Amino acid sequence: MDWGDCMMGETLSHSDSKYNRPKGKMSVNYLRAMSSQLGCSLTEPGPGDDVNKLDATLTATFDTNPKWTFKTPRIEFQLKTTSNCVVPINGLIKYRLETKTLNMLRSGTNALLAVLFVSKEPNDWVRNTENGLLLEKRMLWYNPRFFTGNSDEATKLTSTIEIPEKNELTLRSLHKMIDMLGNGEKLPDVLPDEM
Repeated sequence: MDWGDCMMGETLSHSDSKYNRPKGKMSVNYLRAMSSQLGCSLTEPGPGDDVNKLDATLTATFDTNPKWTFKTPRIEFQLKTTSNCVVPINGLIKYRLETKTLNMLRSGTNALLAVLFVSKEPNDWVRNTENGLLLEKRMLWYNPRFFTGNSDEATKLTSTIEIPEKNELTLRSLHKMIDMLGNGEKLPDVLPDEM
């Protein structure tokens, strides 16, 4: 993964500019584009319904696999967007998240954190080219059930998580997660390489 002119080893925070509202919509639209391509539905909570801090729920609505145990697997997402970038160290990107949000995600069955990395220039977030519409840059996912922070983290306002760089949310990885849930499997911290 090319991280361009990023800083080495810094911890990211999700509140990084005056563009927070448009950035929040970018992460939903990025995920919506992928869910549409896969034939899934993506729903957002209505006003006042986001008390559990979940931003979107992806549900498989395409022709389901007849071998699936669960016919309509779903994944709940807490979505973040950041224009700060950091070069991963040992394949991990450190990201700071509110501890209460992390704990809420850890208590969810199939709840993931997804962080969209965009450039600092908002005009680069969506581009029309002769080949089509491009959404930048990359979205990484993190399964909070595998949080390994120490017990001191529980008393802090924020916790630092480590997102594996290989956890890029792509059409292929999202389809694999849906298939795993349909088969009654739990989501892992990192998807198997044989996808």
